[in-house]
Amino acid sequence: MIFVFIEHICRTKLLCMQPLRLAIVFLFMSSFCRSQEVQWASKLIGFSSEFQAEIYGQEFRATQVLGKPNTVPPFGRHDCAWSPSGYNTYETDWIEVGFNKPQLSRQLVIVENSNPGNIGRVVVYDINQKKYLINVKSKPSRRGGKIQYIALPDSGIIVQSVKVMINNTRTDRYQIDAIGLCEQKEKIVLKINVAEDAPKKSIKERLENGVNTKEIEVGPLVTADGKTLYFTRGDDEATGNKQEIWTAKIDESGFKDVQNIGKPFNNSFNNAVVGISPDGKKLYLMNCYLPNGNMTYGASKSTNTNGVWSYPSELVIESNNNKNPNDSFNIAKFNNADYTFNPDGNVLILSIKQKNTFGGRDLYISFQKRDSTWSKPLNLGNTLNTAATESCPIIAYDNKTMYFCSYGHPGYGSGDIFITRRLDDTWLNWSEPENLGPAINTNKWEGYFSTSAAGDVAYMVSNFYQKNEDIYRVKPYESIKPIPVVLKADTLRKDTVVVQKIKIEPEKLKELPNILTIELNDQNRYNIVVPANEVQRMIAEGYFTEEVKKYFDASKNGYLIPLKEGQKISMGNAMFEQSKYTLLPSAIPVLDKIAEMMLKNPTMEFLVEGHTDNLGDFNLNLKLSQDRVNEVKVYFESKGISAQRIQTKAWGPSKPRASNESEESRKKNRRVEFTVLKM
Repeated sequence: MIFVFIEHICRTKLLCMQPLRLAIVFLFMSSFCRSQEVQWASKLIGFSSEFQAEIYGQEFRATQVLGKPNTVPPFGRHDCAWSPSGYNTYETDWIEVGFNKPQLSRQLVIVENSNPGNIGRVVVYDINQKKYLINVKSKPSRRGGKIQYIALPDSGIIVQSVKVMINNTRTDRYQIDAIGLCEQKEKIVLKINVAEDAPKKSIKERLENGVNTKEIEVGPLVTADGKTLYFTRGDDEATGNKQEIWTAKIDESGFKDVQNIGKPFNNSFNNAVVGISPDGKKLYLMNCYLPNGNMTYGASKSTNTNGVWSYPSELVIESNNNKNPNDSFNIAKFNNADYTFNPDGNVLILSIKQKNTFGGRDLYISFQKRDSTWSKPLNLGNTLNTAATESCPIIAYDNKTMYFCSYGHPGYGSGDIFITRRLDDTWLNWSEPENLGPAINTNKWEGYFSTSAAGDVAYMVSNFYQKNEDIYRVKPYESIKPIPVVLKADTLRKDTVVVQKIKIEPEKLKELPNILTIELNDQNRYNIVVPANEVQRMIAEGYFTEEVKKYFDASKNGYLIPLKEGQKISMGNAMFEQSKYTLLPSAIPVLDKIAEMMLKNPTMEFLVEGHTDNLGDFNLNLKLSQDRVNEVKVYFESKGISAQRIQTKAWGPSKPRASNESEESRKKNRRVEFTVLKM
């Protein structure tokens, strides 16, 4: 039994038309919104037939004619285009579409992406259902496709729907990708939705030093600190080798210690790493490792304890089999599947084919449940998915950015890499995918885009330069970088007590789960990912961390500071806007945690001190610092803390901890400090 997670795979004369009176045109122009360059069809009214390649999926269906084109020149046969069911039948096929808003139009735009030139007639309906018949003269061709422009009267027509009739005398399957309305007579340019400021020249560097070989290398995943690369090698028909997991160490000199990861991860079946926890101590693996040494479909997890990896345990995913929902999803027979896990290990995105799949494979999402099993996979919808295949998803360490390969969104080759970002905490809403551009994608296949937590380096796969797929290194340009994230600590406490496990609560509750459990490894270290470019502080029971503002430096130590009498904790300038004393939303979780600790410890008392920079009048700054500490005290009182337990002191600009000569240093002086007076 083998389980594989890779899939490769003119204008014409206008006849028989009555002119519209200009007065009517201008009247309707005042009633309907002026269109953009092209309005693409949004409603399917009817069709003669559609080719059905498979029982499930929307490949080649009539609905594929709706929306903007999925292909750009030089076109070619595509899953995301309508194909009539037959060809060379000498019958007439047709399709009729409507538009979201009736529009003044002077030409129709029809994207024929396979065997073009077979349009015989077009019927245009205006808002009064008056029809205009247009005979189209075009020469059939078997080369690629083209954009067919069909002229309407110079005065234009307020078009509501269009019916296109096909001369079915082709010797091969005909396709239409899109039908649009255009007010202008100029030819249009179909564009790929490329990420902002994408470079045009290649920025890929093929990995050497034993990483790439004559065999296939795919599935690169880099650890959060950017120091270890996991990848898959093998599945080569020429050698008969199965897919096996390999690792390589990364330092300033390049790649070294390239080696097979060995047992228990590699066996006689196909193996791959599909996810890595931020601390590098959990690996998520393709397929389920059975106790008898065999494998079945699905995903598994292994944990490293004191340098020893556990035997991979099955991740049980709820079945989509309604007749027997208690069956594990993992026993379903999917010959092709990709998986990716978020950094917190509680969200799984799959590339699979199901009964409700749009095309070859779609992106689905599953959530970890309270009993550690996983919810039934849910299709992520047509913002990401098309009638073609979406595969190779990888969630970045920022917990927001996802890269994936798509054959359906407009691109440069058979499969391109795209970026999308999560729009909310439901994980169901994503931004419109953007192509990573010609410096990364080619007219061949590209996939598996994995970045470090800092976002300064990425690894990907391409088969453009070699016969087989190879791994390349890329320095991402700004608009495709994930939010840089990583905090790495060498010790959890500044005293001598060793903490083996601790729950940590981030300040930015919206960015991460409310509580994270951090386990130390055998070197007394932990890794945790948090958003960069924002002031962050971790809070634990009886502890605070030092304040850290950026996490670009993965080697920066972060210490837990035990709360004891005399201990001072600075909150920086994250609690108030400049020159104001209203609490910012980011300050509330910290104050709530302090209030919670004070309620649990009724003898605990704090001194709250306010500081400003030296810009402006001294007395006004002094008053501002007093207003701020008073605001903090009032907030604690609202949480049930007695006023006698909170003392305040306003210093204004009199106790700077940095120079006031620059804005950057003045920020350090604008702060609120908490001192433990009594425990």
